[in-house]
Amino acid sequence: MHKRVFTRLLLALSLALATMSSAVAQSTVAIVNAASFAPNFPVAPGSWASAFGDFASVGVSTETFNGVAPIPAMLGGVEILIDGAAVPLNYVGPGQINFIVPFSTPVSGLGSPSTFVVRVSGIPTYDGAINIIQASPGFFTVDGEAAAALNQDNSLNSPSNPAAPGSIVQFFATGHGPLSVTPETGAAASADPLVLTTGDLEAYVQATQATVEFSGLAPNFASLWQVNIRLPATLPVTAEGTVAVFIKLNGLGSKPVAIYVQN
Repeated sequence: MHKRVFTRLLLALSLALATMSSAVAQSTVAIVNAASFAPNFPVAPGSWASAFGDFASVGVSTETFNGVAPIPAMLGGVEILIDGAAVPLNYVGPGQINFIVPFSTPVSGLGSPSTFVVRVSGIPTYDGAINIIQASPGFFTVDGEAAAALNQDNSLNSPSNPAAPGSIVQFFATGHGPLSVTPETGAAASADPLVLTTGDLEAYVQATQATVEFSGLAPNFASLWQVNIRLPATLPVTAEGTVAVFIKLNGLGSKPVAIYVQN
């Protein structure tokens, strides 16, 4: 994968996440999948999550980590603790904080969620419970609907650059579930050996099952799930030039996203 194109893609993901913050104002903190933002849905170990709340009132200003993994456990004086342990953060802002759920976080049993604490300049400001499930698939998007995806030639999928039917499209997601090798939380995933998902994964394009060519952590990035899907050779494309794509991991479906495909 071309590193420069991938870096631009990740920047687009970061900006897409950051723009959500101004639309959220809460007296408590809500924690959701950082890709799908699905409400009232648990998050998974090793996945990216977003905490939404009124962080401006406790002095949080905007700061983004755009460096190389490992990702820091404090950003702009802000920490999130899951079960007492500080976790990696890549964005903090007045209404939103993005973080990685530790791989070691146990799946919640009946009535036994994990705890979270938001700490600012060493002072606890919010706390609560967070439910954890084994896998929670969600695609990253550029606008809430269109997938942040790369075509087979590593170029960004877009209305002016649609994918060809029968080609491979690279999707980026979180909530991957168990892996063949478990990295340290916040550390870059290995390229050799590749870190693969081990769950039962199915992909669908316009409700037609498609072939998953690769599913694992994107090498050299922290907790970024890459799913390469081969599009069917023939596809019914909408008037906007899109098709809907979703995945099922161990029977649990993701929110559908759109990609642009040649007519």
